Amino acid sequence: MTIKAFIGGLSAAFVLSTGSAQSAPVSLELMLLTDTSGSVSSTDYNLIRNGYAAAFEDNEVQQKILNSSTGSIAVAVSFFDSFYRGLGTAWTLIDSVASANAYAQTLRNMNRLGSGSTGLAAGITGAAASFAANDFESTRQVIDVTGDGNENVQCGQNETDCAAVQNARDAALAGETDVINALFVNDPPFFGDTGSENVDSILYGETNVIGGPGSFVVAASGFDDFERAIRAKIIREVAPPPNTVPVPAGLPLILTGVLGFAALKRRRSNKAA
Repeated sequence: MTIKAFIGGLSAAFVLSTGSAQSAPVSLELMLLTDTSGSVSSTDYNLIRNGYAAAFEDNEVQQKILNSSTGSIAVAVSFFDSFYRGLGTAWTLIDSVASANAYAQTLRNMNRLGSGSTGLAAGITGAAASFAANDFESTRQVIDVTGDGNENVQCGQNETDCAAVQNARDAALAGETDVINALFVNDPPFFGDTGSENVDSILYGETNVIGGPGSFVVAASGFDDFERAIRAKIIREVAPPPNTVPVPAGLPLILTGVLGFAALKRRRSNKAA
């Protein structure tokens, strides 16, 4: 068990037992940050939203959520192109098979916002700010980036090292965000993981985008592969591999409780500010 998972369960139990929290405790706050720039066609967009929906209808995804420390997560979709475009779905509690299936239907009907350039830095900054404004509490806030290209608003189309994206990532991780992961869809010959593209998507993600304990970047061979890739990614985010952050041997239980309460209090205070 990771430090965060243990503290998360303890913090949630404290909030539920006191009944004094204004925000609902969940095991994970998951922001699905989605590229809607001009390179994403209408067909591509439909594959994205249907892929998201299929993931939340999937039995394994649902069971991972129900078996998490609180038996629940909070999830939202947001969009970016040249700018952060805001939420595609409101922050939603998933705590049952019924609520997961209902959210899947919301995703299938989700309207697109954006069609400009690719502003990853703006997207990350906007998504990170959303954690402080929702009505949920957890010790894991994860931004899950989906896109088919690199930052081309504040950095060049073929630049593999983008300070603007790195700065946005670092600022997010210094605030409410705990982890940023990425799923990049191949867009040959410009961006991808086959070795023949101008920009290697995996290296780009590792250098500029992802961060935090256990963060990772994966590739989809095309938008028709998105459903498979996002299902696997969400499973990994809801139920991270064990020992992502090892619990130090001999850590006293009471110290863990104090740390969990302090972390939760800090997050609640930030959200109320």
